[in-house]
Amino acid sequence: MPVPEQLGDFRIAEEIGRGGFGIVYRARQISLDRPVALKVLYRHLIHTQEQIQRFEREARAAARLDHPSVVSVYAWGEDKDDFFIAQKLIGRGTTLADEIVDLRNTSSGPPKGYFREVAERVSCIADALHQAHDRGIVHRDIKPSNILLDDERRPFLGDFGLAKVEDGLDLSRTGDFAGSPFYMSPEQADSRRGEIDARTDIYSLGITLYEALTTKQPFVGNTSHEVIRKILSEEPAPPRKVLDRVPADLETICLHAIEKDPRRRYQTALEFSQDLRAFLDGEPISAVPVSTVQRMVRRVRRQSAKVALLVLATVLAVGAYWASESTKNLKKDVEVQQEAAARLAELETLREEQRQRIEMEAEAELGDALERGDTVRAAEVSEARKKSLAELQTITAQFTGRVQELVADSDTLNLTNLGKAAQQGGWAGLATELAFGAAGEKKVADDSGDAPPPGLEVPKDDVPTGDVFRIGIFGLEKVPASEQENDSDPE
Repeated sequence: MPVPEQLGDFRIAEEIGRGGFGIVYRARQISLDRPVALKVLYRHLIHTQEQIQRFEREARAAARLDHPSVVSVYAWGEDKDDFFIAQKLIGRGTTLADEIVDLRNTSSGPPKGYFREVAERVSCIADALHQAHDRGIVHRDIKPSNILLDDERRPFLGDFGLAKVEDGLDLSRTGDFAGSPFYMSPEQADSRRGEIDARTDIYSLGITLYEALTTKQPFVGNTSHEVIRKILSEEPAPPRKVLDRVPADLETICLHAIEKDPRRRYQTALEFSQDLRAFLDGEPISAVPVSTVQRMVRRVRRQSAKVALLVLATVLAVGAYWASESTKNLKKDVEVQQEAAARLAELETLREEQRQRIEMEAEAELGDALERGDTVRAAEVSEARKKSLAELQTITAQFTGRVQELVADSDTLNLTNLGKAAQQGGWAGLATELAFGAAGEKKVADDSGDAPPPGLEVPKDDVPTGDVFRIGIFGLEKVPASEQENDSDPE
């Protein structure tokens, strides 16, 4: 993109930064003879109405605010097919993210007074957010790279391009997920968790505080889906376990801000700022540290099914120890129960993996269809996802019933075989073992003496005589003729 000499009332001097949506230039406003930062939207994005709306949103949202820690917007407009925003020039374009990266690459660690400086900066940004929230604006994209630092290292909040503005334009769901997922709140990652409001910004600012204190992000992964899964289901490591020099009160404030349940966080950005000010003044903070017991209880609630099975297995293990002193029959019953608990735990893990795979594949296919404008294909994908999830739920119930039958029969051997099949073949292996045992395939015929286990019966009217079937990921599927010819020993 060639550097224009002038856009409207602004004469461009040099480029000082660029991001995913545009380039920032150092410029001068001719009419008022003052320096400005001129953000220019990439030309290839001007054909996308959503990006132009985002650009307009950034200008209009910031223009509503007059806080000293918000980057002031002077003007926005279009000239020669270039859309631009003129805003206050902050230092040399350095961001908090740049500083964290520099600190991460040093071996000496944070300098003296660093943690107080972090608390002061985050307090200023929290105050700015409080004003924004009072005026009907939720930023929705708080992260270190959107906090600029001037030459005196003071912080300024910028980039309101994803802001949710009362009585203003709203972005699509795709817009909500633009940018990095690392600072996304649970309710942003999963709309079923609750409404996006001021507490969403509080969470993201808390994650920013965490990274500034430790130089590490609390949730990382190789893909966005992995990061989001951790945001939704895992507890972050306490900052003092990552870096023991972090003050205890700052750890408490940080963890309180990033509670997964919005009702347990600071309810306003002002409360967040007041606790940081209390820390700086040596006063008591309002947030209370989360005890080890509370942390365990919350983990139990989020993983209730797995924990229930673990507790059951533990209880049965203890019972097995005492039962061994009394009678061998009771010991065998306990062993059966232990095997059953282990199989149910494996089933839950495999079921969740299958559910995530279905969702991820459907989401990708749906995104492609919507991008092509193929609404028919999009509807088909949505319907197929619902059907697959329903089938997954049905098969899970059938598997659970089969395990219960094996427990009733004290059939430890087949319970163990289920475990081996799950370890070797995953969901498909478990399905095959449950339906037919180690053989993996059966020839379905009207005169067959072998029947699938209860819960996985195949109606005779639905299965042509002589065809060969096998258990697939979502149930019974017909074996193609080409594969039957290669099968040297069909049963």
